[in-house]
Parts: sequence; structure tokens; C-alpha cells
Amino acid sequence: MQFLIEKNAIIDPLTRVSSVIDSGPTIPILSQVLIESNSEGIRLWGSNIDMEASERIVDVDVAAEGKFVCSAQLLLEYCRRQRNGSRLSFFRSNRDLVVENIDTSVAGTPSEANGDASEDFKNAFTETLLDPDDFPYLSVGEDEWALQFDIDRFALRSILKRTEHAMGLNEPRMYLNSTLLEVSNTSVRAVTTDSHRLAISETNLDKEIGDAFFRHRAVLPRKTALELSKVLGTLTSRVTVKIKNTHIQVSTPYYSFTSKLLEGAFPDWRAAVPGDLELAFRANREELANGLRTVGILGMSQRDPSKGRIAAKVDVSSGRLDIRADIVQKKVEHTMSVEENVEKHVFQINYRYLLDALDAMPDCENVDVYLRDTQSACHVKFPEDESTSFLVMLLKDS
Repeated sequence: MQFLIEKNAIIDPLTRVSSVIDSGPTIPILSQVLIESNSEGIRLWGSNIDMEASERIVDVDVAAEGKFVCSAQLLLEYCRRQRNGSRLSFFRSNRDLVVENIDTSVAGTPSEANGDASEDFKNAFTETLLDPDDFPYLSVGEDEWALQFDIDRFALRSILKRTEHAMGLNEPRMYLNSTLLEVSNTSVRAVTTDSHRLAISETNLDKEIGDAFFRHRAVLPRKTALELSKVLGTLTSRVTVKIKNTHIQVSTPYYSFTSKLLEGAFPDWRAAVPGDLELAFRANREELANGLRTVGILGMSQRDPSKGRIAAKVDVSSGRLDIRADIVQKKVEHTMSVEENVEKHVFQINYRYLLDALDAMPDCENVDVYLRDTQSACHVKFPEDESTSFLVMLLKDS
């Protein structure tokens, strides 16, 4: 196995496949990246058993075919430290992998004045290899994918980013730590909830993929949703999404990301969205967010057990909105103008939950808040973008 490649050609693919690898795995092979060379170029693989990423690179000179595994972290760090334009030689010597920077022309050394002085700037990375046959490829089975469609990568990333804040972190009910993807014949919707709030975001497909009654649901584990959102921002083309009962795959002609899906059903989120709400007020989104951030300064003390759970009291009346919070002889207030419904509204809400919803929509100027009563939930919508909305549970009066 031997090939020659420019640093700039391997850095981004190596970063993408390495990102699925867990830090500090208990099994040594799970910290490794697999690289396979053949006449068509090289392919990189990264895996943590539940997720797998691979990418093909064609801009490479392959002298000998083969495959090996090596430390993903060390190889990535070595490649990053090489100067732009450097050519890296990969070859196997017995049980060792040797990666060498052979491009002396980018070392910046006046070679004409000192013969081969630029040789002093060469460096190499050597590692004793594990058995590549032990690499944990993700087995997806031989059965056909139940669903396949193409989608703009930014559109898919947008619905994942807008809803990720409402996922739970370590909830005992696993669906609270996940993202539901609902695919219809014309759209894809992402839904998340941690039982205290609900986020819903939808994007349209370019063409229909079934009849009017077509529906398909896939539940993405938390890490899968976050990793997919991150990697979609680095790709350069549309993506193809394939889904079956056990796995999801998102790919381009060169890159592929595959993950296991979460077993079990996601609850009927539509039943949680009340249908008889009325507009309580319309406010400037950024000004309301700044007011909530002001309230949040009460939680800056690390010793404060209420940090992140501050109850903000919201009072809307006569075109004016007051936000107040009190904690242990400390009080913060913020007042702003709003457009309001004729009825007076007073309610309490976790300031962080509402702020997360506002921060998820930075391109919107205004926000609408709908209420039914002061004990259930508020529905947060955006008049400039109706594709996304949030439901936040209200707090009971203390």
C-alpha cells in the first residue's frame, strides 16, 4: 500500500470521517481511521459501531493498493501541522505506517544557497498498525431501502439546526434525546422535545416522492442528529437520503454517512399542540431576546442552583411588555413595546426555553406568541417564516 496526496486534499475528508469517532473508546480499533487505496483513488472510513462515515478521494497518486488503520486523532493532527501545498507520502513498511512530508519546496528554505538544506525541514509520522480486518464496518443488511430522495443540504441542515436545542440530553425516555424525521410526499419535517418544550421545522422537497397519503418516520439518536447537522455544513453538493427501519444514510457522490436509528416509536407530537390559541402579542424578536438575556444575568453565579431555570414573569398590557425575575433578593426587569391582542396576559416561563426558540430563528424580525391560558403552553411562531414553530410549557404561579 502506497500513495501520494496533497495535504489540502486529505484534510477535509479526514476531518469529516474522524468526527464520528468517539473520544477515548475502550476498544483500540474504535479510535482508528481506515484508509483503502486502489486504482480509483483512496477511501477513508470512520466508525463508532453505531455511526459510520466514509469518503472517496480521487485527487491522489496511488502506487500500490492495500488498506490499513491508524490513529485518527494523531494522523489528523500531523496533517494539519504541515504547510499548505505539502505533498504527503503514505506507505507501509512491515507492520508500520509511515507518513512523510516530501515536498521540500514549501519549506521556505533557500535551497540554492545551501544545497539540500531544505532536507532539514522534512518530517515523518510513524505508527505500528493494527489489523485492518478488525475495523468495525457498520452492517446495514442486504434488504432494500424503504425510502430514497434528494434534498438540498442547506434545507436539511436548517431544520436540524432549528430544532436541536429542544432535544433532551440524558432523559430516561430515549425518544426525548432524539430527532424525529417525518417525510411526506412533498416535505421533510424535524421534531424534537424534552417534555418541557417542542420544536417543529419543515422544508419542502423539489418533487413529490409518493402519493398524497405517503408518510415515513425515522427517529435519529441525539448524536446522529448533531453530527449530521455539522457535516452538512461542510459538504458542497445536494445529498441523497436513504431510510429503512433500522438505518439512515445521507450521501453525496464522494461522501457517505450511515447511522443506526433509534428503536421504538416517537409519540404523537400533534396531540401536544393546542388548536384554540389566540395571539397574545407580536414583538421584535431581537429586542425580546435581549430582554430575556437581561433576565438571565441572575443565573450567572455558578453557585446559584436556579441557573438556567429562572422563571421570567411576563406581563402584557396596553402595548407594553414587562419581563421580571426575582432570585434571593435580586431583581431584574425589562420593558419594551409590543403589538398586542386586546386582552391582558400575565404568565411565567423558563426564560432559557423561550430564548432558545428566538435564537433558532436569527433571520426573522418579529415573533408572535399565542396563548390559551396561563397554565398550559405558549406557541411561538414567526410571521416571516411559517416553516418553524415552537411550543414552550408555562410555569405555574408560585
